[in-house]
Amino acid sequence: MAFVDDDLEMYMQLNGIVNMEIVNFIDDNEPRRILKQEDPFVELSDRKFIGTYRLGKQLVEELIDTLTPYMNSPMTSSGITIKRKVLTALRFFASGSYQQDIGEHRGAALSQPSVSRCITEVAEALNNPIILNIYIHFPSTIEQLNIIRQGFYNKFGIPGVIGVIDGTHVAIVPPNTTDDVYPEHIYVNRKGYHSINTQLICDSDLMILNVCAKFPGSTHDSHIWRLSPVEGLMKHLHAIGQTSYFLLGDS
Repeated sequence: MAFVDDDLEMYMQLNGIVNMEIVNFIDDNEPRRILKQEDPFVELSDRKFIGTYRLGKQLVEELIDTLTPYMNSPMTSSGITIKRKVLTALRFFASGSYQQDIGEHRGAALSQPSVSRCITEVAEALNNPIILNIYIHFPSTIEQLNIIRQGFYNKFGIPGVIGVIDGTHVAIVPPNTTDDVYPEHIYVNRKGYHSINTQLICDSDLMILNVCAKFPGSTHDSHIWRLSPVEGLMKHLHAIGQTSYFLLGDS
């Protein structure tokens, strides 16, 4: 389940993100007085930049270049640039809040609806199948499996491991209670909050090989694994005699 604009706006309201009384808002659909905008790439030190966006400047520049073909360019000179959209979304992804940026970067203030649209557009671009298939893919050949297996052995001395697997609960805004297909209560996990139960598989360098983020919080980890295509691949490997490949996880 992905955020929709209404859910995102509710989340921002619950977290005080709409309490923006410091400056005139800049909205991409409203006439406004243009404020001098600070460029985080210039104004922030490398350490402060990473602390704000959780990524280094070079990596963010590469991310902007990667996402640009899949995002909407501003129609006017005063519209929100793709770079600004990505930075806005990264700030939210890093902290769950945009309010801190408002206090630190007065010229960068956006209205809450604009922030919501930025986050939605960037999230959709990140989930474009073309991008996903480039950066997230489980090995499909014996040669690829052997490279990953060797990486685990070289780093940790554990033979046969081709990935580490675990689940994590990603908190979400409670969904619409009138949804008959995905009722609200099935998103409540064992810890009592609403979430998506997300399964991740990583290699020895912590690169994500596979992700499944489509099951509500109440879903058991074993059920997600049984429906994972990786489970089928592991069974196939063992069925054809390739029994020296394992995924490492907790019980």
